[in-house]
Amino acid sequence: MPTPSEIGSALSTPMESPASSIASPPILGYNFPKPEGEIDIDEALKRKPLRWTFQGQMDANKARRPAVMEDLRKKNLEQAKKDLLKLQGTQQSS
Repeated sequence: MPTPSEIGSALSTPMESPASSIASPPILGYNFPKPEGEIDIDEALKRKPLRWTFQGQMDANKARRPAVMEDLRKKNLEQAKKDLLKLQGTQQSS
């Protein structure tokens, strides 16, 4: 298999890249294991989504607290408050 530098030097445009030779095999060609018993579709649809599904990731993001953003917001508000108080003090003394 060629190295990335060999691939990059041999190509002139991104359209000429051999993506199919570098990429993983197509998913339809993968042999998935057969289920061991009957599949209860209603029960499967009622189950809570797993962590690594799209819906599970959205739920996890909602539960996660954006601490960094809140801290930054507080710092910005404190700085704005100091600036306003400083501005008010300079206007009263004039």
